[in-house]
Amino acid sequence: MEGGDDALQDLIAEKAVLERAFRELELRLKDEVRAVQRARARACTARTRRQWARCAACSLAIAAVCVAVVLILWRGPAQTGAAVWGLLLTIVAVMGPEVGQWVMPRGEYFGTVVDIHEETDDIVVLRIRLGRTMNVPAGHSVSLLVPNVVGYVEGQWNGAEDAEAGLLRVSRSYSPLQAGPLVEITLLVKCFLPAIAGIRKYPDGGKASRYVRGLIVGDLVSFTEPSGHFCYSAGTVSFRQRGWAVRSLGLISGGVRIASALQVVRAVLDNPVDDTAVHLLVIGDRADNIPLKSATDALALQHSDRFRVAYTVDQVQSSDNWTGFVGFVNAAMLVQSMPTPGAETAVLLIGQPDFLRDACVPYLLEIGFTRAQVLEV
Repeated sequence: MEGGDDALQDLIAEKAVLERAFRELELRLKDEVRAVQRARARACTARTRRQWARCAACSLAIAAVCVAVVLILWRGPAQTGAAVWGLLLTIVAVMGPEVGQWVMPRGEYFGTVVDIHEETDDIVVLRIRLGRTMNVPAGHSVSLLVPNVVGYVEGQWNGAEDAEAGLLRVSRSYSPLQAGPLVEITLLVKCFLPAIAGIRKYPDGGKASRYVRGLIVGDLVSFTEPSGHFCYSAGTVSFRQRGWAVRSLGLISGGVRIASALQVVRAVLDNPVDDTAVHLLVIGDRADNIPLKSATDALALQHSDRFRVAYTVDQVQSSDNWTGFVGFVNAAMLVQSMPTPGAETAVLLIGQPDFLRDACVPYLLEIGFTRAQVLEV
């Protein structure tokens, strides 16, 4: 009997274990069912929101068309572009990114101005927080999209025929100061304003200049995704489908295009496994009018083993305490400021192509670089 009682106790214990396991399994199954139900509810809510966004975007687009028709009848087609584009940006600001992705064309980004200030007499620094992450390869630029405006003489801009007349928007390319995945970008914008005395060459100013000068913190701006013929990545230069490895990189730039040069410089210096040596020559007009000079000098001081910078200006004052070059680029200046020519070396000319080609290429060839190693980007 004792053996039978022991067997019965074992069966009861096993039954209790099985009952606990069954209850635990039942609870897990209920949790999984609830999780599936919550996931389906979230998916349904997301679909509903997307459908609502499409309907809202369509309704707002119809409203925009109606506003455009009224403006054309009231103010004429020349003044309509800025108003309609401002309406679209207002829609994005009010309705948010979910509606914005349907209102804004594909391949465009929009962001909010978080800082704007003067860097020099005619250069503005514009910092923008993006609505979504943008991946900027080193060497690429973005095109700021601005409302088109008319000149003082209709059909003309700065005394010549306006090739952009009738367009809703126009674009101007600028290189962000940074490369990589970005949620904020910083642009340098050269401003040609019609109010500046003595600049008769630009009676209407610049279209992007007038737009940027009117921006304030909190305004929305739009621009295209990055593009470009040149790209630098971890010791490799790519230019127009041709690429090669480099150990030394020279850059010659000036004015607002210093942003393009610093973008590449930072891509090199911020990469701990990239040991490429970088040499930068900055061309300016005056010693006190070189954009981002303090930031550039700080980089050179922080990375003195890999980054060298030199400057040349047209004129200096006795009070400038100038230690750089003075005058036009020449062979002696390039010998001191550029890397030693070699098979794993490239020089980037960043700026006005005609000016840099005439001013720099002959001397670069004279000191030993080949034409294939000099890239006009």
